[in-house]
Amino acid sequence: MIIFMLLLLQTPLFTPITDSPVTTMGGDSRSVNWFDFDQDQDLDLFISNGKEGGENNFFYLNNGDGTFTFLDSLVICKDGSPSDGATVGDINNDGYPDLFVSTWYGVKNFLYLNDQGKRFIQMDDSPAMTDLSYAETGTFGDVNRDGWLDLYVTISAGSLRNLFYLNDGTGGLVKQSTTGVINPRLPSRYADFADLNGDGWQDLIVTNENNQPENLFLNGPAGFTSSAPASLTSLKGNTASGSIEDVDNDGDFDLILANYNSERNHLLINDGNLGWTKMATAPWTTDPANSFGTAPGDVDNDGDLDLLITNAFSANGSRLVNYLYLNDGLGNFTRSETGLPADSGWVYGAAFADYDLDGDLDVAMAGCFDKTENNRLYLNNGNPNHWIQLNLTGIQSNRSGIGAIVHLYSQTNGKPLHQTRRLAGQSGYSGQTLRIHAGLGDATVIDSLVIFWPSGIRQTLIQVQADQLLNVTESSTPLSIPVDQPEKSFRINHIYPNPFNPEATMEFTVNQFMPGNALLVAVFDMAGRLVLSEQIPVSKPGLHSWTLVAGSFSSGHYLIRLSSGSRFDARRITLVK
Repeated sequence: MIIFMLLLLQTPLFTPITDSPVTTMGGDSRSVNWFDFDQDQDLDLFISNGKEGGENNFFYLNNGDGTFTFLDSLVICKDGSPSDGATVGDINNDGYPDLFVSTWYGVKNFLYLNDQGKRFIQMDDSPAMTDLSYAETGTFGDVNRDGWLDLYVTISAGSLRNLFYLNDGTGGLVKQSTTGVINPRLPSRYADFADLNGDGWQDLIVTNENNQPENLFLNGPAGFTSSAPASLTSLKGNTASGSIEDVDNDGDFDLILANYNSERNHLLINDGNLGWTKMATAPWTTDPANSFGTAPGDVDNDGDLDLLITNAFSANGSRLVNYLYLNDGLGNFTRSETGLPADSGWVYGAAFADYDLDGDLDVAMAGCFDKTENNRLYLNNGNPNHWIQLNLTGIQSNRSGIGAIVHLYSQTNGKPLHQTRRLAGQSGYSGQTLRIHAGLGDATVIDSLVIFWPSGIRQTLIQVQADQLLNVTESSTPLSIPVDQPEKSFRINHIYPNPFNPEATMEFTVNQFMPGNALLVAVFDMAGRLVLSEQIPVSKPGLHSWTLVAGSFSSGHYLIRLSSGSRFDARRITLVK
């Protein structure tokens, strides 16, 4: 593993694409948003431009062969405004992602509805377009669990009152003027919704500049409550960017915060109870930087999140380089000197996405040096590792699936691996990708894939094949088994929840009378050791259930085997404590 990491640190991971319209049009660019505009399964690209006085934005349609076409006829490319951040989400639940673009210099923001993947319609009568403000970025999230996306917008000057709009259940946005999340009156930059404490409600993190503390608002049935721990309020700096991700694969969300004004960046590791601990040894906390973008992604498909940090706006006007850090799987990062080709200049937003559908993450970056710099597009050179990508479609949840959390369990490199991904409304202040990606190392099958939808539904898929783009529609079925099985005298239907702690229920069907009116259930650990054996009385055919209580078991994978004589059925389960 160490040798592999050293080779990666010395090997170019990306190749610059220089002959694409994405990289030849200049611009004073800001946000990078990947999403499937026309629902043809490949990701299209929106880049905003923020020149003072105004500049049209860029939209590039993915041709499906690794090339792009600039669609200058779309209204989103004709605003002529100084745009900053942007966020994408299906606000009217029609199956097509819509677009919000924030603007600065005291002018109006823009909201666009996607018309069936054919065009965008500018929503001039929406309250989201009537407020004149100094907006930095926006993020979508379903804060009241009604299945519709709401909108939060950060403000860094003027009134310093952030903007918050609730969805009225038709796609219309209604401005909220009394909630506490708009009242800190601090110069805010980055914001995003995420369920940080695991209660099923979308919480809100807001970062601020001008040596002000960060904000955390915990959400619940009664609304938001300001609940920032000291580890956040003590970070008084110029925080431009952030990302909420599980960098150490322990199942909870850590914080990556990027600062400008030559300040150090931060990595805060979640201790499991929202008591984030600042890590002083992460390389990006010591590397000199003037950072504006954070883009997490597993660039080498080894089963952990790597990180790209972008830099811009140096005090002396000099060009800067961006930093790519590779993760060792435990949240320890090492800067790759050669992984990303030299690209000195200024870069604002960035986002990873597999735009050529070959399974590895490519990256787009928004250039802004001298207000005319070309944007960057880098193609991943590939690797032998396996991967999975997910397109999520909500039914009871918002159609985009924003806010969903995905847990992936696999046997990778001979060890159990638990990865956590989330579908975010914003990442890195000016970046977003509406698709889940996870590397799997040498695993060709995912043991179980558990989706926690924003609606509260938990959906589980088992034995999912790697190396595919999987379309998943929200379902209330506790467990989906994507294989056909022949009729048996008995069979396990499903075990739920899975993963579990400390109890799991096995439902099984008996199709005929059993010898002795009983079945034997046995539980084995992954070393093959028997850890529990029990007789289950079965007096008649039909549906039956049995509950496993694993209070004394250690976390890990187990095999439940149901048998009668030579006949048996089995399922793998995962205990997470």
